[in-house]
Amino acid sequence: MPTNTSKPLIPPELLDQLRTDPTLAVDTTMSTTPKWHKIRTNLVKMFTPGNMTADDILALEGGIRPSIPQHNPFTPADARTWLHYAAHMGSPCVALEIIRLGGTIDLKDAHGYTPLALGMWVMASYAVANIGRRRGVSWCSGADPVAAERMAARTRWVCRLLVEQHADVNVVVDDMAPLEYACFVQDWEMIELLLTHGADAGRRDSQGRLPMDRLSGARADKKRFLKLVAETKGRPRPARPCPCWSGKALAACHAAGPQPYPAEYTCRCGSGKPYARCCTKRGIEYWEEWDEKDQWIRNSERKRIKLKMKAGSMDPADVLRMQANMGRLQQDAAYQADLRRLGPQGAQAMFDDYFGKIVRLVREEMVPRGVVDPAFAYAMPKTQMLPLPKGRSFCSKQDGTELATAWNAAVDAYIVEVTDARPRAEIERAAKINTYCGALFRRCEGAGCGRLEGRDVERLKLIEGVGKAVYCGRACQASAWKKHKEACEMGAGVEQMLPSQTAIQESLMPGLWKQALRASENLLSGTA
Repeated sequence: MPTNTSKPLIPPELLDQLRTDPTLAVDTTMSTTPKWHKIRTNLVKMFTPGNMTADDILALEGGIRPSIPQHNPFTPADARTWLHYAAHMGSPCVALEIIRLGGTIDLKDAHGYTPLALGMWVMASYAVANIGRRRGVSWCSGADPVAAERMAARTRWVCRLLVEQHADVNVVVDDMAPLEYACFVQDWEMIELLLTHGADAGRRDSQGRLPMDRLSGARADKKRFLKLVAETKGRPRPARPCPCWSGKALAACHAAGPQPYPAEYTCRCGSGKPYARCCTKRGIEYWEEWDEKDQWIRNSERKRIKLKMKAGSMDPADVLRMQANMGRLQQDAAYQADLRRLGPQGAQAMFDDYFGKIVRLVREEMVPRGVVDPAFAYAMPKTQMLPLPKGRSFCSKQDGTELATAWNAAVDAYIVEVTDARPRAEIERAAKINTYCGALFRRCEGAGCGRLEGRDVERLKLIEGVGKAVYCGRACQASAWKKHKEACEMGAGVEQMLPSQTAIQESLMPGLWKQALRASENLLSGTA
């Protein structure tokens, strides 16, 4: 598949079902375009619900031609989202994807319209125009009647989806609720659906009219309406389908516990590749679970961590115990419930406090001793990172590039803002990192060589296979073969580290690791 396209985040069976209705135009809508691919790859990376504003929509569309005469629906002032877009444009696939990615069902625009309210207004506008044509009234006479019928059907489909996803069916905008739109155009299928989901048949508008007063004057229509009201009154609202579109109820699917991210979907790292051909090969697992508070399928990741260990550093037995403990905690229901109660803000506050202590230790103890470079210490709080190489499988190349770019920008800021007599190149060699959190400018690892990349040699040669050592050439590789082989057998076959990283890894991390190990064991034993 070309890198500028990706598959919709919709089960293939559901897509095939949608294709049976040519009105929906599944294969020619926004969700199949390279433009939408960019939106999809951005949204899958997010750890917050997938709402995007009209600014994003306008940038993607290059301006939207009004589908209703005299109305431009997506100016920045309207503050509409992609779910509003799906409801207005009648795009089932966009609606399905955005809801799966956490689009807020009842988010209001600047005029108070939720996606359902907007969709019902658009659907009714097309339907009324077609009713008028059939009666000889030339409303919207310049519009294509076939296109109007198609748009009415497509917007109706999206509105049904929103209702089934428990949208507010009693939202009132401009003195109109969804049920009144449905009655106005005599859409009996929509009327029944809205009543089944709790629409208020007794609401009176500012002129005292009931929803059924918007039906035709035929007595049979009002009788039919009152019969539906009686049949649906007092019924519990139908269960919400899981927005992963598995066909199961939410309570029996993602709300019941973590579910694996589908292998055929776009990888959560944002690479644009299918997950099966991307992060799953790097030992990264993506899981999803319903977040009741924020009302979306929240994603999380589990990584197979590979730490570089040297003599005097972390005890390999402790590393294995910690990895086992973390695996047990990921399956521990009580611990996961505590995490959900803590919430993102609480977790961030705990991280900030803990990371602040590490930064103080580095700045106050290790920099004065000359074992950590001041530029490295400067970048830590600026980026909220302590970069240590953990193996190329730890994160995607795209994520690694973003981290390295942010870190190296902080080092550049140090050079500009802090008085340091060293040449710029020397500071960069001491503090900048590469895509995999190792040294950006590496030294040849041949015995007694130490030639520096970018200064003594343009580029060192990476020895693939069991490790990630770099050498000037075959002679240097042969001179260090025994040492290289032993390092790989110890699990040290990752990126070459900066001296600052080595010092932190050997002097600071063992103590922090012991603390974390004790904390994990206390959590598992219930004594935390």
